[in-house]
Amino acid sequence: MRRVVHLIINLIFLSAPALAQAPPQAPPPAAQATAQLTDERIDQLMAPIALYPDALLAQVLMAATYPDQVAEAATWSKEHPQLKGDDAVKQVASQPWDPSVQSLVAFPQVLATLAEKPQWVADLGAAFLAQPDAVMSSVQRLRSLAQESGNLISNEQQQVAVEEVAPEQTIIRIEPATPEVVYVPSYNPTVVYGAWPYPAYPPVYIPPPYGYGIVAGVATGLAFGVGVGVTSALWGGFRWGGYGHNDIDINVNRYNSVNVNRQLSANQNSWTRNNQARINNAKTRTNYKQTAPRQNARGPQAQQKAQNAQREQARQKAQNAQRGQAQPKAQGAQRGQAQPKAQGAQRGQAQPKAQGAQKGQARPKAQSGQRKQAPKQTPKKAPSSGGRRGGRGGTD
Repeated sequence: MRRVVHLIINLIFLSAPALAQAPPQAPPPAAQATAQLTDERIDQLMAPIALYPDALLAQVLMAATYPDQVAEAATWSKEHPQLKGDDAVKQVASQPWDPSVQSLVAFPQVLATLAEKPQWVADLGAAFLAQPDAVMSSVQRLRSLAQESGNLISNEQQQVAVEEVAPEQTIIRIEPATPEVVYVPSYNPTVVYGAWPYPAYPPVYIPPPYGYGIVAGVATGLAFGVGVGVTSALWGGFRWGGYGHNDIDINVNRYNSVNVNRQLSANQNSWTRNNQARINNAKTRTNYKQTAPRQNARGPQAQQKAQNAQREQARQKAQNAQRGQAQPKAQGAQRGQAQPKAQGAQRGQAQPKAQGAQKGQARPKAQSGQRKQAPKQTPKKAPSSGGRRGGRGGTD
């Protein structure tokens, strides 16, 4: 028994150093960092919109971080083709969309363009959230290519300016030629930027949407549709900095004049997506829950299914309404057709009765009349036998 005890004690002491020297268990691997997009990939995404005016481009980038809401705003704009500019923005003030998304209803052409490629909008927004400086550097890189190709110049629609923001570093601004009239450019990236420098990453191209007056110029450079008059709908802009440090600036006065339900304080003049989410007041969030499903949980496929379901419901309602209108008409028509038939049948039944009644009344009258008109016949009296006898007696 003692030997067994000593053996156990020796085993414990022999294993103790090994336990003490065992390395601590490695912590679980941390989540891998989100893969950074290359400049080639970002330029590919930015190619269709890099030549938009600064303020409009800034708001497109902000709105792209809410791709589902952009799709809904595009649908709304298509259903209200007569609305644009500040008036359109005021009409969607009660919608549960981010103010950057609401601002784009001022420009139906832009929303029609974004609606063409929902996945591109989602990728664009994700890139801007993850790498904002890289996205804004891409804007300057692409504008330089367009300028070098002779396709980015000042004209009646836009003012192009080159500014130095740091030693040996310049940026290109694009502003409306008339501050309150904005022209949205349409162009083919493979043309306007010259020879595309990344064959493995061809630029995204979205043809100009139909119905916005863009008839010429896309094949050779920039083309412009009809100008949109705005005063407060454009409240964003870029604060271009040196060495790749850029921000999106917010004109608080303009923003507050059009977003009456979502006011900003004077020091909220730099945009971040979280900041925009915080300014949604409780009333808007309550209305959102009551009137719409959660948008962040819906992808493009789910959204398409929801739209199809809504269309089917609308179609059923329209058919039911048509049936409801047609039924009284059909019943009225049937009554209208049945009434003459019934009247005719009644006349047809009444006529023999009337004729029979007339005949029945006329026959006794006729017989009575005939009796009155016929002369009375007096029966002839037979000759008296006494007279004959008397005659015979007189002759004897």
